Amino acid sequence: MTAFEKGGSQSRVRQVEIELTGRILNGFYAHGERLPSEAELVKQFNVSRQTIHKALRELAKFGLVERNRRAGTIVIRKFQQTFVLPLTDISEDVFKRNSIYAFKLRRQTVLRNNTAFSWPDLPDDAEVVYVELLHYCDDVPVMLETRHINLGAAPDARNIDFSTIAPSPWLMSNIPWSSVSHRISAISSGEELARALDLTPGAACMAIERKTYHLALPITRVRMVLAGDRMDLRGEYVLPTL
Repeated sequence: MTAFEKGGSQSRVRQVEIELTGRILNGFYAHGERLPSEAELVKQFNVSRQTIHKALRELAKFGLVERNRRAGTIVIRKFQQTFVLPLTDISEDVFKRNSIYAFKLRRQTVLRNNTAFSWPDLPDDAEVVYVELLHYCDDVPVMLETRHINLGAAPDARNIDFSTIAPSPWLMSNIPWSSVSHRISAISSGEELARALDLTPGAACMAIERKTYHLALPITRVRMVLAGDRMDLRGEYVLPTL
């Protein structure tokens, strides 16, 4: 049984919500798994059924679970689809324009930290998969993606052919995450970037740097450079905080 402090600053509903969110993000309740019944959760948390019902309703609102009278409460991953800036693959933005999407793998290799690159969040010699891709809208290059994937968090990435599936949708489907940070900046394209995106050198671009974690474990970091006049990204989402 989980005991909560009486008279604390948080309501019982919020305490239950935080505890269940933590269990889902920690993998204690896996994707597709059915949560214990409301009656069982009442016993676990020593709270009223109304409190459990309200907490589960909040989790469903944020896309952590899906509620069904027959199947019960099921853990889902809808909360992983959008976060401030969309975590959906750029292909979806292209398709929303009724355009044709394609991508091309430029490079894929395994590197060790602090040799050819530095990722301060990882220990020395940690292995990562490094990939470079170009994304196209109607055969026009719109985004250059450079990404590192921590093999300590996603070991199966070592054997994935990212010429057949882009890293973003593969990670979204296979690796859980709990937090993400973004850094957005306006840049001018140098000669190499201009060649890749078929731009005039000095053309305006938008650079998005994203780091994704599962609890304290770094999963991936990516730099996405978009040709400023060809694509934009929109999205908003609030995940329950722990």
